[in-house]
Amino acid sequence: MSSSVEEAVRNLTGRYCAAVVDFDRDVFGACWTSDAEWHAKGNVIAGRDRIVRVFEKLRGQYSLCVQELLSGVIETSSA
Repeated sequence: MSSSVEEAVRNLTGRYCAAVVDFDRDVFGACWTSDAEWHAKGNVIAGRDRIVRVFEKLRGQYSLCVQELLSGVIETSSA
């Protein structure tokens, strides 16, 4: 994998984590493609607009929420 791809993935995860902490719906939404799927706790939320709505509902329940990146390993599949 090229270092530019790794850098892009690391920047994306950084923006995602910052968006969760800041409760920034626009930055969070920009982390997803329009046809994305968010797999969370056995649920699949499809589409960026719906993902952002679910994020707003879930994140809105907390005055502070920290998204922690648990793995810094980046792997690609050839599928």
